[in-house]
Amino acid sequence: MAWYGWFGLLLISLAWPISWLQVIPRATAYVFFFQWLGYILVVDALVLRRHGTSLLARDPAGFVGLFLISAPVWWVFEFINRFVQNWHYVSRETFSDLEYFLLASLSFSTVVPAVLESAELVATCNLVRRFANGPRISTTMRLLTG
Repeated sequence: MAWYGWFGLLLISLAWPISWLQVIPRATAYVFFFQWLGYILVVDALVLRRHGTSLLARDPAGFVGLFLISAPVWWVFEFINRFVQNWHYVSRETFSDLEYFLLASLSFSTVVPAVLESAELVATCNLVRRFANGPRISTTMRLLTG
């Protein structure tokens, strides 16, 4: 596994217990980014190992760019949620508006990279590759009539 995959495992092994045990007040808000960064790095390293290429290996600058576009993209969902109210954040009121904005933006920056890395990992699975072109249905008169 690439070195950064091991670094990702280190981040995960430190950040998750800090979050679970609430070692510091509001720990989850402070370590969320590191939990997901660890996941992203581990998955990228696994994709690289399984496929020979990965998001980070193919385009390091583009990989960083995913984090930069992710927060604004997710803030659009947050705006929509003001109207549909599908979710809310517990203890939001314990943060100042600026503190919330900064922590949330940092956390939101992991959404797009995590989704794309997960998709790349799933795509490396043989079962998924067999269905890459979708099911093949022959066009017959019986099918068209049906």
